[in-house]
Amino acid sequence: MYISGPVRGIADLQERRHGLPRSQAREPAPAAPPPPAAAPRLRLRFVLLVGLLLWAASSLYPRLQAAFRLHDATVATADYGLCMAGPTGPTLIRDRDVEFQKLVRRRLIASGPSDHPFQRCAKLARAVTGDIERERLHSLRAVEFREYGGRGPSLAELGVSSAPLSRLFQDAWPFARGGYTQLIKPSLGAVEAAHVPTPARPALGRGLPGRGGVYRNVWREGGSFGVAIGAGSDTALFVTADRGQSFRPIAPRGEALELHAERCASQDGRKVYRLTPREDGGALQVLFSLEGAEATLSELATTNERVLGTGCDERSLVALTADRQGLHLRLCPFGGRCGELAMPPSVLLAAPGAVDVAKVKGTLVVSAAIDGVVRVVSSRDEGRTFTPPVVAFDAVEYPELAAGGRPPFRLLALGDRLLVYTGGAKSAEPYPVLASDDQGVSFRTP
Repeated sequence: MYISGPVRGIADLQERRHGLPRSQAREPAPAAPPPPAAAPRLRLRFVLLVGLLLWAASSLYPRLQAAFRLHDATVATADYGLCMAGPTGPTLIRDRDVEFQKLVRRRLIASGPSDHPFQRCAKLARAVTGDIERERLHSLRAVEFREYGGRGPSLAELGVSSAPLSRLFQDAWPFARGGYTQLIKPSLGAVEAAHVPTPARPALGRGLPGRGGVYRNVWREGGSFGVAIGAGSDTALFVTADRGQSFRPIAPRGEALELHAERCASQDGRKVYRLTPREDGGALQVLFSLEGAEATLSELATTNERVLGTGCDERSLVALTADRQGLHLRLCPFGGRCGELAMPPSVLLAAPGAVDVAKVKGTLVVSAAIDGVVRVVSSRDEGRTFTPPVVAFDAVEYPELAAGGRPPFRLLALGDRLLVYTGGAKSAEPYPVLASDDQGVSFRTP
């Protein structure tokens, strides 16, 4: 191989310096080992992305859980409203809580004393509030609530509303949008309470006194009705031409006084009932008299009892009395023996001065006023059984018509119509009056 001069001279110089043969000096030096491979470097944007994902997961997962809780809570709230107040309950608990509470109150006061009106809604109350105490309160009897005259909790302490849903909706964003009110819809098969209607608004009547009396005898005067109230010097006579909305007094003398005062008579006037003391003064008796027949007697009550009111028809006389032991309800079949009836539970809660009795078309009717609420029960089998109480008047609904704490509880039968009224302290003083044309099943404005 041909080597140029300068290159060859360099080779000879190397041989002389190192003492190597020329052949060895010509071999190339061994190659240096390659440097170690560099470790892969993490990019900052990848770290930031992972951190962002972890933060998003930790922030959004609780909101996702809140969205699921919001769904369950809105459905439970709607089911609760339906259970407590009937078909309009879900809408009212969502938008108009005051109206919702009013319907709940109507349902309570329309119940019997021993009923548990909200028991079916107790578990829903706990589901909405998460409070076991709310469940217990919903299981109470009607008579235990303050609005019913009891000494227990008030309806306000039930403590269920849609207000907490607003905060839960905020916690569920962005998984819940458009407002939580759109989510308050009842589930299929939810329990629905019966709708309780608004009590009828009383009309203003005039003419009848506010006091009670042993007798309230009614007779027909052509197209009008005459009424004799009271006994002895307290007897007063009235006549109405508009079926009981207004009365005018008539003079308590002459034939009308002789034929109609101090008695309770059937509509045809043939059967007459009078109260008279026994000869020894130890008891009060009922005197039965029928045209062309001999009068008979039956003992009604002891002289310690005060007669609060009476009512009668062709079949019997019913009398309401009171003594230190409480109220008594007695029935005297015409010509037969008087016997005591079981007092309806809703009447036993009332004070003696706030109860009354009447008979209309063979139906026995009893009214009682408790804390401004007038309830009426009736019996179509001479007092053996009574209907559930019907709310005729509620002072909370019409406070302007219950001035002076005198709700309309007095009863007066005019033919087929039953009046429940207050009466006035003066003849010109107006008072609330309602009418029933179905023997006390329902009441309306006359």
